[in-house]
Amino acid sequence: MTNRKKMFWGFILLLLNSISAKEGISPTLNNISYGKDPSQTLNFWKAPSNKPTPVLFHIHGGAWLGGEKDKLLSNDFWLSKGISVVSIDYRFSSTAILPAPLHDAARALQSGMSFDNRNDFLLKNLITNKSKGVQQ
Repeated sequence: MTNRKKMFWGFILLLLNSISAKEGISPTLNNISYGKDPSQTLNFWKAPSNKPTPVLFHIHGGAWLGGEKDKLLSNDFWLSKGISVVSIDYRFSSTAILPAPLHDAARALQSGMSFDNRNDFLLKNLITNKSKGVQQ
């Protein structure tokens, strides 16, 4: 990765961390199951647009041990910028041995791609968030 790309993504991560959390915007699609376990769910907020929108795919922090999809960055900020939001829950590593939570995240992304055309957004344009438990 070039230095320019590193600076760009560093700026994006800084921006993501600087926005305060807000509550109150109901998801367009709520608690969509992407697996057999009750914790394998996602929420989707569709940005207002007449054309497909980019998507912020949010995997909450918590080192794979805690957290929840509803505690995320300010949705109204992203939606006002024309960016739809997907936020997922996954099995915690305390009940599903690593790398199960990472597999859950990959499966949630695949699940989102499966309803891509039905909801008029582009999972080809992803913005990702960092986490304390981020894996590289």
